[in-house]
Formats: sequence, C-alpha cells, structure tokens
Amino acid sequence: MPVATIPGDPRQLPAPEAFSRPINAANSFAHFDMAKVQSMEEICERAPKMPMVLTTHDIHPDDWKRCMQVRGLFSASFHALP
Repeated sequence: MPVATIPGDPRQLPAPEAFSRPINAANSFAHFDMAKVQSMEEICERAPKMPMVLTTHDIHPDDWKRCMQVRGLFSASFHALP
C-alpha cells in the first residue's frame, strides 16, 4: 500500500509527494558528506538552503521546503513545553 493511502490521524499532514513518487533511475545518487548541526536555534531562525547535491537524490526544492517547515513546527512544539 503506498504511504499516501495509509489512513492516519486527521490532524496529520498528508504524506509528502516525494514518498509516493517513483524512483528516478536517471539520478546519479552522488555521495555527499554528512552535515553537522551546531545550533538548532540558528536553524529554526533561518532555514538553510537546500544543498545542491540532494538534487541527485530526487529531492526537489518543494520537498526541502516542506521538510524545513515540518522541522520548524516540530522544534517549536519542544519550545512550548514547560
């Protein structure tokens, strides 16, 4: 069953398009070095630009934007805890 059709909590966002998109075999899936996060506060204030190497992994700018939005919401929920 494709991820997009699995029923879930109605408050959840629908599965990202990238999760149901077929793999593009034309992509090179180039190796890239691991990135380390030095400060979550800095990332929450200003989302980093999408690394260009991710385009070789079938990541589109809209996929990156959504990832950064969800990451921001997730991070904000932790700041709201007492």
